Amino acid sequence: LGADPPATVGFEAKVVAADGQVLWVGGYYERQRPMTEDLMGFLQRWAFVTAAELAEYGVDAVLSDFPFGVREGK
Repeated sequence: LGADPPATVGFEAKVVAADGQVLWVGGYYERQRPMTEDLMGFLQRWAFVTAAELAEYGVDAVLSDFPFGVREGK
């Protein structure tokens, strides 16, 4: 069982200073696999997701490691 075609998302985000120095790099890549290959991933979301939903999850995952600023609610 699985989405056809499977959702695939990949991106890289960088924070670059005005002088060109790279201050931070975060990246995300995920290809949705069939439930038979990735039961735990399926159980985390309880459904197959669209590429847009997978991208939102990826942004949250990358920003959770972002070292600058203060998170809301913390």
